[in-house]
Amino acid sequence: MLFTRLRSFLDQRIVSLQNFPITQLVIITMAVLWMICIESDYQSETFVICSNLLFTGALVAPLTLMKPRNLSVQAIILLIGVLFYVSLPYSIETSSYSQRIVFIGSIFVSRIVPSLYMAWGHRTRKETTWAHITHRWISLLQWFVGWAIVWAGIAASLASIDFLFGVTIDSEIYGHVGVISMLCIGSWIWLINLQQQETEGEIFYPRWMRVFGQYIFLPLCVLYGLILISYGIKILATGQRPEGQLVYMVTGYVCFWLLTWFAVLPLEQKNMRLSKAYRVLFASFFVTSWLMIGALLIRVHQYGWTIDRGLVVSLIVWIMFMSGCCFLWSSRRWMIGLGWFVSIALFSIWTIPSLIKSHHIAQTKTLIATAPTNTGDATKLYSSLAYLVGDYGTWWTDGVFTQE
Repeated sequence: MLFTRLRSFLDQRIVSLQNFPITQLVIITMAVLWMICIESDYQSETFVICSNLLFTGALVAPLTLMKPRNLSVQAIILLIGVLFYVSLPYSIETSSYSQRIVFIGSIFVSRIVPSLYMAWGHRTRKETTWAHITHRWISLLQWFVGWAIVWAGIAASLASIDFLFGVTIDSEIYGHVGVISMLCIGSWIWLINLQQQETEGEIFYPRWMRVFGQYIFLPLCVLYGLILISYGIKILATGQRPEGQLVYMVTGYVCFWLLTWFAVLPLEQKNMRLSKAYRVLFASFFVTSWLMIGALLIRVHQYGWTIDRGLVVSLIVWIMFMSGCCFLWSSRRWMIGLGWFVSIALFSIWTIPSLIKSHHIAQTKTLIATAPTNTGDATKLYSSLAYLVGDYGTWWTDGVFTQE
C-alpha cells in the first residue's frame, strides 16, 4: 500500500512537471538562489544579486500559472521578469521607501493577476469562477501549512540530535531544510493540487466556509457597517470632523466584507434575502468612502501629501467605482472588482511615488525662495526636506539647490 501511494505521488509529480514546466523551473531556481543567500555574506554582492533574483522569481512564479504550456505567453512573462529585475534598486536595504512601494506592490499585484485571468475565462458563470479561485487559494494554503509542518518536524528532530548527542549542527542547515521543504516539497504538492480540475457541474462548498460566512462573518460585517454609518450620522449632526484612524477602520470594513462575500457567494442564488443584502452593503461603501475622504482631507491639510495618502486616494477610487458598478451589474462582479483593482494598483504603485516627489520638490523650491523672510516657511521647508530624504533618499537633490 505504501509503495502504491508513493508511485501515485511520483506519477502525479511527473504530470505536474509536464503541465507547469516553467513554474517548476522558476521554483527550483529560486530554491538554489535562496541556498546561496544562506551561505553568502549578508553584505556581499552575491547576496544582493541573489536576493534581487528571488524578488523577481516571487513576481514571475504566480504569473507562469497562466497558460503554463504556451511557450509564447511564458516567454512574455519571463521578459516581464527581466524588466522587473533591471528596475530593482541595488539592494532592499539601501532602497528608499518609494522604491520598496514599487517592487513590493508589483509582487503583491502579481498574486491577483491569475485570479483575474480565471475570472475572464469563466466570466459567464461566477460560481465556476468562485470554485476555481477557491481551489487555487486553498491549494496555496495547503502548501504553506504543509511546509510549516515538515520544516518544524525536521528542525525539531535536528535540534533533538544536537541537544541529546552534543552534535553541533550549523544554523545554515535549518535554513536549507526550510528552503527544501517550502520550495521543493511544498511546491510539488501545490502544483499537484492545481492540476486537479474542478467539475463544471456541482460546486464543492466547504462546510466550514458556509458556517463562518453565513453565521459569523456576515453578522459581524453588518454590525460593523452600522457602527460606521452611525458615526457618519453623528458627524453630520454635530459637525465633528472625522479622525485620521477612520481610514484604517473603513479599509478593514471593506476587506472584511469582501471576505464575507467570497465565503457566502454560492448561497446567493438560493437565498434572495442574501442577494438583496449585497446591494445594501455595496451602497454602504459609498457612505463609508465619504468618511475616508473627510478624514484624508484633514490629514493632508495638517501634514501635507505623502505616498501613503496618495495610495489611500487610489483605494477610495477603487472602492467607489467597484461598489457602484457591482451594484448595477451583479453578474460581472468578479471581473469588475479584480480588473479595476489590478489596473488601479499597477497605476498607483508606479506613478504615485513620482507624483508625490514632484509635488514636494516644487514645494521645496518655493519654500527655499521665501524661507529667509518667513519663519513659518522655514519650518515647512525642514519638514518637506525631511520627508523627501526619508522616502526618496538624496539623489533627488540634483537641480534643487543649484542656481537655474
